[in-house]
Amino acid sequence: MKRTFSGLLAFSLLILSCSRAPARHSPPKGESNALPGNIKADVGSAIGGGKTSSEYLGLSCNNNETHRGIRAWRRLSNIELKNTVLDVFGPIDGVDYSEFISDIPKIEAFDTMVIPSNYVTINRLKSYVKFAESLSLKINIDTLFPCLKEGAACISANLSPLAAKAWRRPIEPDEVERLVRLFSNLQSDGYSNEASARMMIQGLVLSQAFLYRSELGDKQGDGNFLLNDWEMASAMAYTIWRRPPDAALSSLAASGSLKDPAVVRQEAERMLADPKAKDAWSSFASMWLEATKIQGMSKTAPEFTSSLKEKLTSEMTNFFVDTMFTSEKRTFEQLLTASYTLGDNASNFIYESSAAAGKIPFVQTQRRGLLGQAGFLASHALDDAPNPITRGVFVSQRLLCVGFINPPAVKIPEAASGLSNKERFKQHTAGSCAFCHKSIDSLGFALENFDQSGKFRGDDAGIPIVVDGSLNLDGVDVPIASADELSSAIAKSKQGLECFVRQSMRFGLGRMENAPRTIIGLPTSDKKSVQSELDRCQIAAIAGAMAAKNGDLKTAVIELVSSPAFRKRLIGVAE
Repeated sequence: MKRTFSGLLAFSLLILSCSRAPARHSPPKGESNALPGNIKADVGSAIGGGKTSSEYLGLSCNNNETHRGIRAWRRLSNIELKNTVLDVFGPIDGVDYSEFISDIPKIEAFDTMVIPSNYVTINRLKSYVKFAESLSLKINIDTLFPCLKEGAACISANLSPLAAKAWRRPIEPDEVERLVRLFSNLQSDGYSNEASARMMIQGLVLSQAFLYRSELGDKQGDGNFLLNDWEMASAMAYTIWRRPPDAALSSLAASGSLKDPAVVRQEAERMLADPKAKDAWSSFASMWLEATKIQGMSKTAPEFTSSLKEKLTSEMTNFFVDTMFTSEKRTFEQLLTASYTLGDNASNFIYESSAAAGKIPFVQTQRRGLLGQAGFLASHALDDAPNPITRGVFVSQRLLCVGFINPPAVKIPEAASGLSNKERFKQHTAGSCAFCHKSIDSLGFALENFDQSGKFRGDDAGIPIVVDGSLNLDGVDVPIASADELSSAIAKSKQGLECFVRQSMRFGLGRMENAPRTIIGLPTSDKKSVQSELDRCQIAAIAGAMAAKNGDLKTAVIELVSSPAFRKRLIGVAE
């Protein structure tokens, strides 16, 4: 059994070598920090010597061709991995994904983020091994290798197309040889042809080439790194579809056509017209809008059943997808100011409105867009009252991209008879908490007309609700006198549009942008790095392209993947 253990150990070590993401500090001169951990020491020096972002010269925001991105080595998220299995092997019942570790962080929001909690630790590796074993047992091995009785010759003859599909690129002869050798070693150790083939499939899907995707690029003479066509195809496919390239995109990669920006833009438009894009961006919406949060909330209203919570989750994602892909107005403003939502009559006790053809008209003028939806309002509330803090933080972080320092643990005051919710929370936000809560409360209290279930109300504790806040948008204080004024102000602002671009970039690129943003509780800094300017310029360019099309949502995706910064990369440095 010695060879068997050696072969499987080699694959395990290959995965363990990927347990650290690329560091973002400056590498030693002549070396690259682009690859994770100690994976193949010779690779770093072979592709090293490129420019770091701090060494990049000639940036001009007005010239998109000067924009550059940051190199990355990215693990497939759980959803992306499952989609890849489906596309490579077809539908397979009973594959065990049960031990996959959640990869959706609380602050960064998206499962695509390259952060320590998403690295391949020993526990995540164990979950992958269990998945690989399950897949290898459930797969129809005779379909993959119809001549299996012929042994290694059959594997060698049939493996290349399968491995190329699994690894999203052409396969080198030595890579095929290593997999065939694993099969042969297992045979020599007494395993049957079928058992050896199934264990070799485990090796295929536990390899770094399956679990990770490269956005490293090839070093150019000017020190930049250019994604090759196969990297470009994968980057586009996982950004737009959350799954590997299809035959059409792979064909363009094989022909070298993805070097042409016009072809990339045309292909992005084709891909966004495919139903797979709706599924992918529904996933984006679910994470961005915290759509599933409502499912963990308890409510006293008997109508708040598990079924209703599921529907309210779907309502938020379906509304986003409908706005982005289907509605008459497919704009950022429509997301915030639509006079309707999508759903059925299960929620009419909240909306006081009846659904028609899957659309629920809003009957109160204050209720508009995303911030008028019951899923958002009810999930950002206490059991007995609205929660202006969590509502305000959501608007700040998710719609305006304003952050906060970590707050102290403070107990919210208990409700008291005759005390309005606004008065109750003002007790909590006085004193040392006042600085941060000045901005949070203006946003949260603007939504005070909606109770803990999302139902509209005109008064609280017998006191008429008055909204008299303000919001700093685009550097100007904007008075806010109602919930719909809050939604409208964000919808028409440059900051709101740029925040949507930032969220799209985080989802697509798997990292927080380096462009400066306001962090409440920290002093503002005028210090600018080349790296932060690169991101700031790209955000401004994409938002500008959206604005030129009245805030069209799909434009954010098209401009992201067709930007020179998506194809041309630099070595990132610590900020």
